[in-house]
Amino acid sequence: MFRYIIKELRLKNNFTQQEVAERIGITRPAYTAYELGKREPDFNTLRILADLFGVSTDFLLGRSPQKSYSKNGTLVAEIIDDTFADEDVKEILSFIDYLKNKSDKKKTID
Repeated sequence: MFRYIIKELRLKNNFTQQEVAERIGITRPAYTAYELGKREPDFNTLRILADLFGVSTDFLLGRSPQKSYSKNGTLVAEIIDDTFADEDVKEILSFIDYLKNKSDKKKTID
């Protein structure tokens, strides 16, 4: 699960494997091994990946549909109740991303 999640987040953020590796302080082959499921990150690297992608470590590990966003270094969690159906969770997360993107675009205009 982890390998699919980090690849999806990397592509969604338009990062190359090299860019992610540099940002988290490892080599590209080491990062590629994460996406291939041949290697797993240590706790510190997992935390750095979560910060880079603006998600919780539980989300990276596939343990939670909770996505977190950071603003000015402060972690802001959007909590999705476990009672929602998978389609509802996807729709809610898409809406959160839409709001975040809308907010980011507005900031670039100001």
